[in-house]
Amino acid sequence: MIYSGDIHTKFIDNITGKYDVNFCMFKSQCYLNGIFYSCERINKNNTNGLYLTKNSDENYKEHAFHIEGEDPRIFILNNEVYVLFICLSPYKNQNRCIGLTKFDEWNPVFLQVENMEKNVIEKNWAPFVKDNKLYFVYNYDPLIILNYDLNPQGICNIIFKQDNINLPINTSKTYLRGGSNLIHYKDEYYIGGCHSRIFKECWEHYTHIILLDTKKWELVYVSKPVMYLYEIKERSWLYPGPKKQIEVNNDNIIIDIIQDPISIYEKDDKYFITINIVDSITLLYKISFDNLLNFIKIGKPISYYDNYIKEMLT
Repeated sequence: MIYSGDIHTKFIDNITGKYDVNFCMFKSQCYLNGIFYSCERINKNNTNGLYLTKNSDENYKEHAFHIEGEDPRIFILNNEVYVLFICLSPYKNQNRCIGLTKFDEWNPVFLQVENMEKNVIEKNWAPFVKDNKLYFVYNYDPLIILNYDLNPQGICNIIFKQDNINLPINTSKTYLRGGSNLIHYKDEYYIGGCHSRIFKECWEHYTHIILLDTKKWELVYVSKPVMYLYEIKERSWLYPGPKKQIEVNNDNIIIDIIQDPISIYEKDDKYFITINIVDSITLLYKISFDNLLNFIKIGKPISYYDNYIKEMLT
């Protein structure tokens, strides 16, 4: 297996919360006006909910236990922080949907896609903001983009469907899946993290950095898997997670093979990303990208990841 040499990471910290709960995981965060905002999935009394903090655990709120909120993403729209999460759905013939609320004003709206039969479970929507408008990458492969104008009904408009594909699609069988939010990179390009999922004796999740051309609505770059190496000495709960031996710089290393990107943000002209490891801890890394736009300028095809998928599946 070949891992990405275009992306460089530096471990910063294990930022998993330490609260009086059964477990905590999947911590999303962003930085706005000198304040760190974070939202984390926690479990109390065998029920999932969300733990929201600003700068420190002394300033926190807990929400969404009655709707089993989980797997939050946060993003900034019009100078306000929003929380996107998975929860129980109020809609008929649907088990779980996507909820959205302002960070400081808990009042979730339950999102739905216009004129589309509902999937039983919705998850992995990747939010991003362009020209003060909110969009979601509903799916990466095929690429499907939604727009939401904050209407109280929660109805999202489909603005792009790759190959004019018929909806709904079975997203549980897609290879490239949502991960972090996306943020502006350069020109019309937005950057973020997605994850691939493949079954080879067990489920394996790998993280990839992507570039989205928001002018053409085209996925113009998908990195090879980015490995976040960290020895887990303490877990927030007892799930051991699958491991695999890989070769890095001629050394054989045993790594956890469930690695999901949660959030990406910019601070002081540097990029940071939070990563979920085997649904047990959240790690913070500084991340840098070596001339990603050169892949576009020199006309290097990005379809190499199609070959990588074939390699993974054999």
